Order: sequence, then structure tokens, then C-alpha cells
Amino acid sequence: MKKFEFPEPGVDDKFLAYGETLAEAFGNCALGLFAIISKDRVALKKTKNFSVRAGNKEKLLYEFLEKLLSLVDTENFLVGIVKKISITQKEDLYFLQVEVEGDSAEGYEWYMRVRRITSKHCFIKESLHLCIIQVGVEM
Repeated sequence: MKKFEFPEPGVDDKFLAYGETLAEAFGNCALGLFAIISKDRVALKKTKNFSVRAGNKEKLLYEFLEKLLSLVDTENFLVGIVKKISITQKEDLYFLQVEVEGDSAEGYEWYMRVRRITSKHCFIKESLHLCIIQVGVEM
């Protein structure tokens, strides 16, 4: 199974991410997002851990991806891989914990500057062994 794809050739304002689980698909969303930001293969020199929480899956996805964008803006950090990711639900809240590896953005060629994640085009579809997420971005 492919991790992510851009459904319209030459159009980078949305992408699809896939996974056997919701957590795997969220991790692949991170990879799709950073494929827009830089086409270079990112070295795995630094590790970052963080968590986010939200009242529903869509908001959790938004919070997760916005946190990744903030790492680019505030720490000049590019994600190369999602090493560990977990999503749990307790009562009416979803919690995501993630460990990513990557590198300082210095020395990498930037492809596009993603300003923010948008709700336009976004959806999460889950079945027994497949989760498909579409993410919209604003350049």
C-alpha cells in the first residue's frame, strides 16, 4: 500500500494518505505534508516528541499537522520519518503521541511553503483494515 499520493497531477493543495490503522494514516499525512515542503530526502539527525489532543478525529488531525508546521516555522525542523505514533480515546477526547525524526531545514531545497492546513477537501474514511485521509493545505 502506498503511504500517500497527490490525486491530481501537478496540484499540491491536497493529498491522500493511507494506513491500515488511523494512527498509521496520520503518520503518513505527516510524510505527505513534508513531501510538499521539500522534495529532498531528509536526514534523520534529530528526534522530536510531542502530543496533541482534540474532541474529534478531524480536529486531532488538524492539531497534529499544525504542530508539525509550527516545528518548521519555530525550530526550522523538517520531518523525515514518523518513528512512533499512537492515538487513544478517553471519554470524549482523542490523544495523539508521536516521535518524529528529521533534520534542520538548512541545506534542503524548499519546494513549497505551506501556510496552514485547511478544512477544504479534508475527510477521514475508516473501514476494517484501511483508513484514507484527505488533507487540504494552503500555500
